[in-house]
Amino acid sequence: DIVDIITAALDVICLLCDRQQKEMQDAMRNKGFIVSQVSFIFYYISKHCNNTEVYWDDMAQKTVWALIKMCTGNYDNQDIAFKGEVVVSINGILKMKLAKTSLKSSCLKLLEVMLEEIDENSWDLANRITSQLDITGLHKEMLNLWKLSFGPCKSIQSKSEDTLLLRSYHILMQIADYKETTINELVDIVKEMWDYCQLRTKSVEIVYKLSEEKETISRIYFPANFHIKGKNGIQSKIKRSTSEEKLFDLIEWANAVKRTHKQKHNLINNKDLCSLTLLHSSKWLLIILTILLNLFVLFTVNTPPDYNMPNGVCTVNETYNETCNNSTSSSPMYFQPIWYPDIPMWSTATLTILGFIHFILAVIMLMQYFYKNCKNLREFFSTKLLNCKNLREFSSTMIKYFYKSCKNLREFISTKL
Repeated sequence: DIVDIITAALDVICLLCDRQQKEMQDAMRNKGFIVSQVSFIFYYISKHCNNTEVYWDDMAQKTVWALIKMCTGNYDNQDIAFKGEVVVSINGILKMKLAKTSLKSSCLKLLEVMLEEIDENSWDLANRITSQLDITGLHKEMLNLWKLSFGPCKSIQSKSEDTLLLRSYHILMQIADYKETTINELVDIVKEMWDYCQLRTKSVEIVYKLSEEKETISRIYFPANFHIKGKNGIQSKIKRSTSEEKLFDLIEWANAVKRTHKQKHNLINNKDLCSLTLLHSSKWLLIILTILLNLFVLFTVNTPPDYNMPNGVCTVNETYNETCNNSTSSSPMYFQPIWYPDIPMWSTATLTILGFIHFILAVIMLMQYFYKNCKNLREFFSTKLLNCKNLREFSSTMIKYFYKSCKNLREFISTKL
């Protein structure tokens, strides 16, 4: 099928140009005119896309991401994509009522990439983009999204809707910066929506080195919604011995916070798992059940009647038909078998029921733990495996570690004895 072939080719382009591989980005422009061809595919989809068919949406999504990968940090590719009517295609996608929120968000991501100030000619490209972009339509999309997800008749807010709203706001801010004006002069202000976007938006200035002598400063807007605990945790735990160490440690902490936020978001969105784990309630319920079980054992379980073993010396007990047998041992001290405790029937039934509930909650908590930390565990084990050159070295390392642990344990036991 031609659609499958094109989709596979777009996946390859995304992989080749991932992480701003400039040589591959230039090759996509110079050899085969791939940037122009992908731009044409995107234009065709925006004009003839049938939103009722799933494969069109998937193909459109991959086409946009292929353009994002080829244009990120590459002015020449951005200019070719613009000439390929990319902005017109984005206008068409934003007007589609049936287009998915994720596809619209990806289109705005492409627009953000093309508005990056990374070259001395970026201002000219930004002005051309602004002249073609339907700013009124973009603002209208923001208003519709705000009414549906944040207004009085709001539906359940998703991360994609929040991302689309903030990206729309960031693009308007970038256009205002290029025009050296305020966002108030571009569109009509809706105070509640604007306050929300301003609260969730931060910006940084990035210095691009164009050549040995030329540099340019670009302001980048990005969504930020740090919890106060996460922010204080990073501030208190980050290393500050040197500027370089501070930077690398900040990057590590930022990635950790991002992973944690993503795991929490996945957990909240997974309705089945949320109902299964009861979120934080299962933890407190398990703690209460543990205390309750211990109290039941403490107050309802007693020692057997006629228990007679003074100072640990074995004596005959006729109730349980227990006798002392000293024919096989020369030790003067013997111990009787453990007898059944004295416990009421109602207490046994209650302990059985509570114990079963406790077991189920413990299993659920274990599942919840692995669901939240499976990615971190995979990274941990992959890092440990990569530290070994091959499987043989890894096995020998584990055997040596096990042998050393056993040796230390024997020395400890012999010392105590």
